[in-house]
Amino acid sequence: ESCSVQLRQAQTRYALYPVWILNTKWKDQLYTFAMNGQTGKFVGDLPLDKGAYIGWLLGLLIGIAAVTFAVYRPEDMLMRAGIALGLGLLVSLITTGIMKGNLKSVHSKHEANDYVKAGSLQITFANDTFTHSHLDKTEKQQDKD
Repeated sequence: ESCSVQLRQAQTRYALYPVWILNTKWKDQLYTFAMNGQTGKFVGDLPLDKGAYIGWLLGLLIGIAAVTFAVYRPEDMLMRAGIALGLGLLVSLITTGIMKGNLKSVHSKHEANDYVKAGSLQITFANDTFTHSHLDKTEKQQDKD
């Protein structure tokens, strides 16, 4: 086995040292938070309350659909209701999606090269596998001695 590491134009990255780690469990799921001991900056993925998420989704859907239904006045009532519901659904899904995305302040990094500037570190590994080996009699005899 062999390993080769090549570093080009290396740059340092801020790594939050000293750091305190908090692991907590909420509704049978584990959440990890980190706090920079020097600046107090706190990062982590917040849990999502599905009831509140659905409440916001439905509230926005109904509110936007009602306003659209009241303001937009084509003659066909079915078309008016369809456009109001479609617009309400679209806007509510986009809005709650953005809100849900804001709960994720940390992106998982699993390897050292995830913290290095793209293209500045190249690690290659090689592993040789032999398909055949041969042991002659003289080596067998030496092993016995």
